[in-house]
Order: sequence, then C-alpha cells, then structure tokens
Amino acid sequence: GVRWLDELAIRLSAGQTGNDAISTYRSLEAYGSTTNGYLFDGNQSASFYPSRVENPYLTWEKTTLYNAAIDFSAFDNRLSITVEGYYSRTNDLLLTLQTAHVTGYTSRYTNIGQTSNRGIELTIESRNIVKPKFQWITSFTLSHNKQMVDDIGQEEYVSALQSGGNTNYMMYGYKSGYP
Repeated sequence: GVRWLDELAIRLSAGQTGNDAISTYRSLEAYGSTTNGYLFDGNQSASFYPSRVENPYLTWEKTTLYNAAIDFSAFDNRLSITVEGYYSRTNDLLLTLQTAHVTGYTSRYTNIGQTSNRGIELTIESRNIVKPKFQWITSFTLSHNKQMVDDIGQEEYVSALQSGGNTNYMMYGYKSGYP
C-alpha cells in the first residue's frame, strides 16, 4: 500500500425530504366573527364570515438532494482534505398568493414554483504541532453556493413581505430567474 496515505473515501448520497412550511390547518377554510354591525331589538348580534379560502390540494414542499464528496487524509492524519459538491431542487413551494379583493379574500396558500441550490465546499485541515500538552490545528474552508428561483408559474413575482402604508412594494419574495 501507500505508506503516506491514511484514508481515501468517496461519499455519494441522494434523498428526498418534505416540509410543511405553514401553520397547522392553513389548508382549511376558516371563519371570523364580529359584533360590529346592526342592532336587532337593542342587541348587537355576532356575525360570522369566511376569512380564509380552503385549498384541499395543498401538499408538502418536496426537496430532492444529491451530494458527492471525496475525503483524503495523509501523513499520519496530519493533513486532511475534503471536497464536497451538492445540488438540491425544491418543488411545490408553499407560498401565499395575493387574490383579487373582489373575492372577499386578500390571499390564499398554494403550491407554486421551484427553487434550486448548488454549491461546492473545500476543507483543508492540518495538524501542525501535536504534543501531549500542546496542539496547533489549522482549518481552512472555502465554499461557493448558488441559489436560484427557477419557476413561479404564471406569476411575475410572489411577495413574501410587503412594505406597509401607501407605497406598497415587495420587500422580499420570489422572482423567477433571480436568487
């Protein structure tokens, strides 16, 4: 064998995970109540109104992940190098879409869009001095990540946070072709 080489490993993995990303029961229709309104026989009655649109077709977001790495260790484990690459794609994002106000609702939850995330990471670690009462270990990590909104259906953009007041604009959200 090669005396200076302590470890050489190749790692590969793939998987799929889900994320429900919204509070419980948000796919169900909801009703609100108010006591504002007309007086009936001197009493103010409670009224109930639909406050959330149901969506029985909501599903979890689904992320498919792929990962590949090479681990290398040499010189009595005094030098270790790892190179790792990854790619993930998330489909069926759980997002809130604005609806026309004439519907009586301001927004609804839906599965729309796709994002991707890819990157590479290099880690180098050296054990420079190893003594019984003193150790000097140096670790260096370099990484690059690229995240992209690949698709948001027919929408021009999907806002995750709007500014308040009269100048309503998207503070952050999703726009196809942008990170």
